[in-house]
Parts: sequence; C-alpha cells; structure tokens
Amino acid sequence: MDKRRTNNNLFLNRYQCRSVLMLWLLLFSFMPTTVSAQQAVQGCEMALNKESYSGYLLSVDIARVERTQRELNQIAASNQVAFDAVVVDGVLGAATREALYQYCLGLKAPPGDNFVINLITKLDQQVALMAAVENTINDNELSPSPPAPVENVTSTTETVADKADKADKADKADKADKADKADKADKADKADKADKADKADKAETITKIRPGDQPSIWYLLTKEGLSTALKAIQPPASQAVAVKEADKEKGEEDEEAKGDAESGGEQSIPVPGDEALAGLELIMDIPYVNRTQFLHAVAAKSGIDEAQYSEFSEQLVSAATNVASSQLKPIITDDDSCGCVRDFSNTVYGFYPYWRSTKSREESPGEEGEVADDVMPVIDYSVYSRIAYYALTLEESGEINTPLHWNSNGKLGNFINKAHRHKTEVDLVVYSDHWSQWSESTLQASVTSVYNQLMLQVEYEQSGAMAYVPFLSSTVASPDGVTLHFDRYFDHPESRYKLIEFVSQLYERLEDLERDYTINILLDIGASELVSTRKLFGDIKSLLVSDKSGAAAYVDSLLVFIDEPTTDTKKLLRSKIEDEFSGAQRMAVLRKVIPVISPYGHENDARGPYTQFDDDLIYMQNNFSGVALWPLPLASDKDAPTVSQRLIEIYGGGEIEGAINTLSARFPAICEFACPNRWGFRLAIDLLLVLAVGYGVLAIFSRRLRRFYSRNSIYFISYILLMVVVFSISLMCDPFWKQMRDKVFVGSFLVVAAFFMIRKYSRAKQGPLP
Repeated sequence: MDKRRTNNNLFLNRYQCRSVLMLWLLLFSFMPTTVSAQQAVQGCEMALNKESYSGYLLSVDIARVERTQRELNQIAASNQVAFDAVVVDGVLGAATREALYQYCLGLKAPPGDNFVINLITKLDQQVALMAAVENTINDNELSPSPPAPVENVTSTTETVADKADKADKADKADKADKADKADKADKADKADKADKADKADKAETITKIRPGDQPSIWYLLTKEGLSTALKAIQPPASQAVAVKEADKEKGEEDEEAKGDAESGGEQSIPVPGDEALAGLELIMDIPYVNRTQFLHAVAAKSGIDEAQYSEFSEQLVSAATNVASSQLKPIITDDDSCGCVRDFSNTVYGFYPYWRSTKSREESPGEEGEVADDVMPVIDYSVYSRIAYYALTLEESGEINTPLHWNSNGKLGNFINKAHRHKTEVDLVVYSDHWSQWSESTLQASVTSVYNQLMLQVEYEQSGAMAYVPFLSSTVASPDGVTLHFDRYFDHPESRYKLIEFVSQLYERLEDLERDYTINILLDIGASELVSTRKLFGDIKSLLVSDKSGAAAYVDSLLVFIDEPTTDTKKLLRSKIEDEFSGAQRMAVLRKVIPVISPYGHENDARGPYTQFDDDLIYMQNNFSGVALWPLPLASDKDAPTVSQRLIEIYGGGEIEGAINTLSARFPAICEFACPNRWGFRLAIDLLLVLAVGYGVLAIFSRRLRRFYSRNSIYFISYILLMVVVFSISLMCDPFWKQMRDKVFVGSFLVVAAFFMIRKYSRAKQGPLP
C-alpha cells in the first residue's frame, strides 16, 4: 500500500513538473510576442504625430500625398489591415495619419530612422507586390502554363552518371555566372551608392527646414541639374545590364525585359528628343515660385508634357528644387542712388524673397588667385511702387513661430527705411497652407499673429548727414501693409468663407489705427483652374467690391500668379473675371488685379528679345491694375537694367508739363540724389530761412547789422541765391511739393518782386535824404 502511494506521488510530481515546464515554455514563447507588440506600438506612435511629416511634406507635392492615400485605401480594401477608407484630398490630416498608424502596427518591425519615408516606402512596396501578384494571377487565368512533360526515367548506371556529370558542369557554369553577375552588381551598387549619397545630401538639407516653411523652397534648373536628371533615367550601360540581370536572377523579368537586357540594356522610360531638351535652355537659371509654375514653363518652352514624360518630369523637379539655408543671415541691401519711385500710371509690385538678402562673391576679372569681390544686393527702388518681403509662415496653430528677418534683430528697419527714402512702400507677405482647416479659435489666433507683426516697430540707424542730426540719428520703421498668400485656394471652395472672416477681422482691427494699412491677397491659380467652369472669385466678392451702403472694400489689391505661356493665361484671367462679375463690379475687380510674372529669361522670347514681356506689360496696363514681378531682379542681375527700362517706357506718366518738371526730367541726376535725401534739404531750407528771418528782425533794432549789410551786400545776395537753389531743388524733387511745384515757384517769385517794389516805392515816397 505504501509502495503504491509512493508510486502515485512520484507520478503526480512528474506530472506537476511537466505542467510547470509546459507553462514556462508557453510563457517564454508568448513574452517575445508581447514585447515586440509593445515595441511596435511605441515605434508606430510617430505616425500619429503631425510633426513627424513636416520634413517629408517639404519634399513632395499634393499628388504624392494623394497617391499614398489611394494606396492606404487599397490596403484597407484587401482586408490586410482594418481601418476606414481615407478621403483622397492631398492633406495628411488626422484620418490619414491614423491609417498610417494602423498600417505600421501590421508590420513586423516599425521603421527606425527616417520613419515617415521608410513607412511610406514599405507601403509602396506592398501595394506594388499586391499588383504584381494580381497581374500574375490574371495572366495565369488567361494563358495557363502547359503541364510539365513527364520524363522517362532509365534506371541504368550510365544515365545516372551522365546526369551527375551534366549537373556538375551546370553547377560550375552557374557559379561562374553568379560571380560575373556579382561583379557587375557590385559596380552598379557603387554607382547607386554615389547617387544615393548625392540625394541624401539634398534630403538632409530639406529636413533642416522648419515645419510649414514652404516659402523657403523654389525651383531653378541649371545645366548641372539637367545633366543629373538625364543620368537618373539613363544610367550607364553597365549599370543597366547589371540591374536587369539581377532582376532576372530573382525571376522578376518578363520576356520583353529579357530582350532589352540582351540588346544592351535599353531603357523603357521615355526620354524627350534633342530638340525638346534644347528648349530647356530657355528656362535655365530662372527661379519659379512653385512646382506647377515650373512644369508649365517646361511645357511652354520645350514642349515636354508632364503626362507623357512623367518620370523625366519628376527628375527635373527634383533637380530644380532649391531650399534656402536654415542659417539666416542679416538682411543687407543698397539703393545705388537710384532716386525715388517714378510717377507710374500703374502699380509695379516686386516680391523680395528673404533668401536673396545675403551678399554674394564674384571673382575679379584678373589673374588667378585674386581675392573675390563682395557683391552687395542692390534694388532699383525707382521702378517699384511697393515691395513685398516674402514671406512669413502661419503655422497650423495660427502662430508665426519663425519671424525670419521680421524682428528687431534682423536689421529689418534699414530695409524698410531704404524703401521709404525712395517713396516705395513695404508689405509683409504671410503664407498659409492650413487656412482651410482653421477653427474659430485658430482663425482668431492667426488674425492676432498677423496684426502683431504689422505693429512691429524696429529701430534703425540713419546714414549720411542725417546720422549727425540730434534726435534723428536713430528712429523706428514699420511696414505699410500685408499681403496674405493663401495656398491651394482652388482646392477648397467650401472653406473660402474662412478667408472672408479672416480678412474682415483683420480689417476691423487695423481700421481703428490712425495709420492706413493696405491688405492684399495673393493666390496661386493655374491655367487648368482658369479654364474650368467653377467659380474662383465670386466667393470672395465681398472682399473685393464695396457693398450697397458704399463701405470700402477690405482688399486693396488681388495678386495672382499666372503660368506660362502668359500670352494665354493673362487673357484667361480677364475672361474669368468678366464671367463672374458685371458692370461696375467687373471694372472695380479688374482695377484690383495684379498678375505676377517672372522678369527673367525674356531675352530669349520667340518673337524677339523682350517682345512677349512688352506685350504682357501693355496688356496688364490696359486691363489690370499693374504688374508684379517674382522675384524682383537685383541691380546686379543681367536682366535688371532692361526690365527697368521697359517699365519706365511703358508705365511712365508721359510728357511732363511745367518749367520745373521739365527741368527735372532733363536732368534726372539732380532728383536721384535730392529725393532720397529730401529730409536733409528740408532741414537746410528751415535753417537758412530761420537765419535770414532772424537777421532781418535783429537788423531792425541794430544799426551795426544794417551797416554790415550795406558794406557786404554781395554775401547776402549769395545767401539768398543759395536759399533759392535749395528751395528750387526741393520743389523739383520732393514729393511733398509734387502737386504745387509751379504754383509755389510763381508765388515765391511774386512775393520777392512785391518786396522789392514796395521797398522802391517807400524810398521814392520818402524822397532824397539831406
């Protein structure tokens, strides 16, 4: 009995040990899964944070985001990941980020470095694999592969040996072939690494840009960039063959691709012909504000259509993308004694991007090794009615977190002061690409942010003689208005009421101030939107025209980027306004619209140098409020002198009437100096006048002063002549006297003549003295 009990206890102990062992095994097998799941959740949380996408969004466009959204919907439709379909709107909103998060959780391991780029790359690869599998299934259904032939096996020793020998030879040939392929793949890998290193440098530059800092990106194609784009779609023959053979090794090559590899690795990517590539020279070194404008210029000048050459177009965009340095330098400009802005018949508006503010270095045209000369950015203020500083960015929260030069430490005061000296007004451009998502609180925060920037007053130091005048050596400067750049205006017609609310609130806050500030709107509208039947400007009519009560419209100017060819888009713009407005409202809106064009590259106009540019200026003079140039050319640019000359000839006020006005037109150098220094001339006139009047008053009571005058009358005459010259120059060049120059001159002449006549009459009446 005890023996049986002992056996039973031993059996129970063994059973318990086995149970405990199995429990431990289950625990250890489950723990890695739990830990990896927790790691996946923690690693994927970055997909929910909108800040994670800031660098990525700067390197892609709306079409690329829409493609990602469509791929997410394909994944959801395949029931591989459970999440609701997202709206394909090109915005990485909360719903899209949630879908990317759910997709990330389904991966074996979350992406590490470059989280967003790697995550979307995995998404692209999975969707491509799904498409490849589907195509394979469809091909098999349409043309099933024939059954494998049945091999007759001969059971003889000779046959087996023969087969072994053949297998040995095939193995050796296969090894040699693999070694050759590995060598070729190694060479291709080195070339690919060099290309990736170049792209990594560019990507690193892009990731340094602050979130939402879209105005820091522009597009400019160079010869080196074109060469890079061509190499990207036409790799060397050795690299192409190695890549194709590597694909062949994996079994991913079809029969047509095999034929291409055998014929020398010809590419299936369509490449434009030599004539089209030569047409790209017409847009070389010309800056464009956005991707759409750049591609329209490519199509207009070279005939390269984005739809037909999509891959080549993407390479062109990548090669042309320029990103401003995140290291901001103080804004420095010079005026080159250009004089005050001329009396133009229309507005000439110039955009000054903040990244053009730094000095450049130019090699001296001498022997090698000479020190490079500093080239100071110079603006010809005499041809610009208004200059816009481009641009601060409204973040998604409604705050302006990156003020750039627009702060007390950025030497903005000198920039504004130089413009004001030349009677050119300065606007601040504020960019927003989140305006369609504004809530009520965010909208109010945005209004407050813009208002605070307009209220900014920065100190600046006077230069020249004014630097030595007490109480005037240091003063403050502030802008004259704001230009609101609402990006993707056409994509959100349902949200345009937010623009009306934003502008009306800003207008009400500025209206209470003593100083008048202008409010302008800047829109980016392509040719495709201009030919559509949808309304563009009717929704914001209340901002552009006065209401029935006669209250002033909120917006002073409506600036519109137009694509090339401008000979068509400028007419489409006018036609669109005529279709949406009528009568007095149509005229009022047309007199507010200022099309924005490029001032560069017009020496290569098809009908002759600057012919199209002249046509555009004339058309905009007669149909719109004026013209805007993005970016305005600096005086050191080769296009600048001709552009200024064309603006003066076409927008000049015509023949100047009046003796003094004619004199100022005949000798422009006088006013080029006097107008920017008009405060010095005003101070000189006041000083000379005070001295003359003071001497006259004292001479009444002092016989010595009267005798001094009679003995040194020549000095007094010279003094009076100096006063007349200084005052005449002020009448001729100071805008303050613009409307009354001739009247003041004639009045002053009559006063002097009356003085001498009265004096002569009094002496005659007094008679000869004994």
